[in-house]
Amino acid sequence: MFKERIISYEIYIKLRIKIKLLLIDKKFLFDNTKELSMKHDRSLHRIDDEKSLIKNKQIEINLLNQEIQQIQDENKKLENIILQYQPH
Repeated sequence: MFKERIISYEIYIKLRIKIKLLLIDKKFLFDNTKELSMKHDRSLHRIDDEKSLIKNKQIEINLLNQEIQQIQDENKKLENIILQYQPH
């Protein structure tokens, strides 16, 4: 009887240890999943930030191109005016 109780107690202890290990594994997996999720979110934010930056740069480039075009048009008009007043 005593031996059976000891064996039962050993089994109980082994089971408790396994349960604790499983709980630790579960927590570890949960923490890793949470961390990966946060990294993923940060990556998405960085991608969105990069897209936004690119979009803003494209807008800036378009505005500069418009300015360049206006200056070229103005230069062309001035050239025409100068040509009109030059002796032939």
